[in-house]
Amino acid sequence: DMKGFKKLIGSKAFKNKFGELRGEKMKRIPKEYKAFAEKESLILNKQFYYMGEEKSSLIKSDKLLKTIMEYYKVMKPVNDYLLEAIS
Repeated sequence: DMKGFKKLIGSKAFKNKFGELRGEKMKRIPKEYKAFAEKESLILNKQFYYMGEEKSSLIKSDKLLKTIMEYYKVMKPVNDYLLEAIS
């Protein structure tokens, strides 16, 4: 369900918190994947990860727990999708 996955990682909330999906990509593309890889570059990813960054002062802030939960709420649907895909 590439459409559903792209909707998750393309959402405004995901982009605001994490930017884009990251991960090492294949350097050599098997022949059978070349045509599809031209249409969908995510097929080249060996891994998928994302991360957010905040100022170091947040660690001592009263807003730490709230901020962590905001990140969690945005990343949970993506994690759930990926877990479902591998199970």
